[in-house]
Amino acid sequence: MLTGKTKEEVRESIGRMLDIMINASKIALDKTIKSVSNLTGGDAKKVNMYAKSDHTICGSTINMAIARALSYSEANAAMEVIVAAPTAGSCGIVPAAIISGAEVMGADKEKMIDALLTAAGVGQIIARNATLSGAKGGCQA
Repeated sequence: MLTGKTKEEVRESIGRMLDIMINASKIALDKTIKSVSNLTGGDAKKVNMYAKSDHTICGSTINMAIARALSYSEANAAMEVIVAAPTAGSCGIVPAAIISGAEVMGADKEKMIDALLTAAGVGQIIARNATLSGAKGGCQA
């Protein structure tokens, strides 16, 4: 037990984080959310509308993943509640990939929790052997 929590407590905690991720990934899909500075926002809604059209280059799955990632980033910039995984700067990527993959594969919440735990394990390997910090390792670290 690395965390001092039981397996059930860890899964419950990850489940709460997943709920936040799902909310942030859809909050800006149908309405324009502007950043606190009012400089960014509205892109998630545009990509969402494009993903729903019949004329996409990549198909709806990839475009919906992009829309979800943008929604998450826009929620972050607008000071909404997010889970910074792995960092606030890249916060929409992991949730968008897991939510979109689960949608396509028909995975339930338990499978999504499994995916987040797997991502956390990969993140631990990276953090131990490199860095997650753009300031420390450069933005491509």
